[in-house]
Amino acid sequence: MIEIKTVNKRSELRSFIEFPNELYRDNPYYVPYLTMDELNNLNIFSERNDKNNFALKCFLAYKDGKIAGRIAAIRCDRHNEITKEKRLRFTRFDVIDNYEVFSKMMDAVIDYAKQLGLNIIHGPLGYNDLDREGVLTFGFDQPGNFETLYNHPYYKEFLEKYGFTVDAEWKEFKIPIPKKVDERISKIATNVMQRKKLHYFNIKSLSQVINRYGKDIFKLIDEAYGDLYGVIPLTDEEVDNMISQFKLILNKRYLSLVLDENDNLVGFGLAFSSMSDAVRKSRGKILPLGVFRILHAVNNPKVIDLALIAVKKEYQNFGVTGIIMQQIIKNAIEDGVEYAESNPELVNNLAIQQQWKNFENVVNHKARAVYSLKI
Repeated sequence: MIEIKTVNKRSELRSFIEFPNELYRDNPYYVPYLTMDELNNLNIFSERNDKNNFALKCFLAYKDGKIAGRIAAIRCDRHNEITKEKRLRFTRFDVIDNYEVFSKMMDAVIDYAKQLGLNIIHGPLGYNDLDREGVLTFGFDQPGNFETLYNHPYYKEFLEKYGFTVDAEWKEFKIPIPKKVDERISKIATNVMQRKKLHYFNIKSLSQVINRYGKDIFKLIDEAYGDLYGVIPLTDEEVDNMISQFKLILNKRYLSLVLDENDNLVGFGLAFSSMSDAVRKSRGKILPLGVFRILHAVNNPKVIDLALIAVKKEYQNFGVTGIIMQQIIKNAIEDGVEYAESNPELVNNLAIQQQWKNFENVVNHKARAVYSLKI
């Protein structure tokens, strides 16, 4: 017997968060969410239901009395206002290898969409573009990232069987870190900085960056990524929440800020020390040992995850992206980092993919997609 229940209690929310950890218990590639962050995120957005043009509902699927799947539905009016569409996002989508369970779960999401007067479902997409998104469609034998989703191959099969079609696709790349700085690229970066009167911000502490440029960084994210699929402007509440969560996992050596002659932010780049192994070993728990594993991973990286690069529009196409990458790669070489993993890059975003031509033995090792369905 299969039942779909709405999550109403904190204990049910914890079960909702923990379900994928059980589903992937023996999978060496899956990386959990941090439980503390998930509780915070889902509580914040549950409290915003019917306020600030937002709605969130979480569902748990039970088969013979045991949790067999989970899914959350998000109505984000900010996105619908931009696109002039009536879409519902689905997120936190995990299920056992049973199509009937999946089907009934998705039926519940469709019913909810109809109640809200919406006519398109798409996902997995989170509450903003900094949340995990996209079903993994290739690279199931590759270690997951802390910032991206991992799932079984049958997720894609279930979605397509139900009638979903691909709405957007991303590629991800594995980039070996060179043994030394490419002097040719370094010279080009120096020339661009001199010609445009740019300079790196000397980062003494993360709090210094957050206090001086924190809000500017997120405004730049909105500007640089605003035209990409699924991106919506961040609210002040979301910015504050992100800053709070990022503090623990940032290494200042992998944060690059480029300023103009008046010390205004022109561009920035961010890479994370890979926390995959640390979070996996701790099963998403901060205490008692998780925080020590995470801090060790942050300060002793062997792999870095290239998270974000954003450049003001008037400075794009002048090589500022290369300037930012140059500083991050230089520090990675000094720290003995073995390789970097790109963030998901839209398949038609050829400009960003062009930068990898300067590295040897780059591999497209993962792909993912967002699916949509008209109802």
